[in-house]
Amino acid sequence: MTDAVQDCFDGSDFSQELVRRLVTHIAQGDNRHAFAESMAGERYTGIEAFSMFRSNTPETFNGGVIRLWLDMDESRYLELMNRTVSVAELPYYEAAPELEHIEKEIDNLSFFHFNSTILLPSVPRLSRVQARHEATLDLMQMGIMIEQHHAREGSYPENLDAIAPDLGGDLPVDPFTGEAYQYCLSEDGFLLYSVGQNLSDDGGRHHWRDGDWVWRGREEQ
Repeated sequence: MTDAVQDCFDGSDFSQELVRRLVTHIAQGDNRHAFAESMAGERYTGIEAFSMFRSNTPETFNGGVIRLWLDMDESRYLELMNRTVSVAELPYYEAAPELEHIEKEIDNLSFFHFNSTILLPSVPRLSRVQARHEATLDLMQMGIMIEQHHAREGSYPENLDAIAPDLGGDLPVDPFTGEAYQYCLSEDGFLLYSVGQNLSDDGGRHHWRDGDWVWRGREEQ
């Protein structure tokens, strides 16, 4: 969908009302609450897995020891997942410090937390994917409105403040930094991008991991 809009839409294709409706629908896809709910669902799946492990443990002395071990393992799993769920509602730039702590703790889990090691998701990776999703939708909305401005005024805006009224009065911020998206005019148009997960302004060099996340950018191989 993003590629189709990037390739086909130049701002003059649709009426202002249709563009407004399009941007409104795009904004509805930016649902961080759904991401947090998915993490809560992941937590529930883990709890069910521990229940299954217990049901398959023989009722012997060794089984009792194993059950105690499972209790300890599950307790650690729940502690880490509860923290994960609690930060999933936050913008990535606010959640990142806690996510880094969680990742380190997962990496340092002992052998006695064997099941937790298997069941715990790659929390920072999933959160970065969510941030990239949010940036994609933000860039699409702003890119469409910049093109609409060009179709209406005959020139691209000098800065993003010019399209703020079209977006309800507030400009979105880059989910990776909490700061404004990068925007500048060029000889053949404009450049609009997020600095991406490497948190470095690479001048609009598009790459999902080691560069910027660019409106109408093309993935570097």
